[in-house]
Amino acid sequence: MIIPLAHRADQTQEYYFSVKLAEVRQLISAGHDVINMGIGNPDMMPSDATLDALTSSALQPDAHGYQS
Repeated sequence: MIIPLAHRADQTQEYYFSVKLAEVRQLISAGHDVINMGIGNPDMMPSDATLDALTSSALQPDAHGYQS
């Protein structure tokens, strides 16, 4: 049995950052200097203070739930 694809799947669009990164590559290939601040890519561990703050926040019982 073949299950047909839902019609709403036709409304799916390409991932936003995929489109933006293609635009950046096009600008670079055209010789433009581009500073890409769109997507972060950390190359170091967070500081101990940052990890402690994140852990402390995650352990708070009222820090979980849906946004209002």
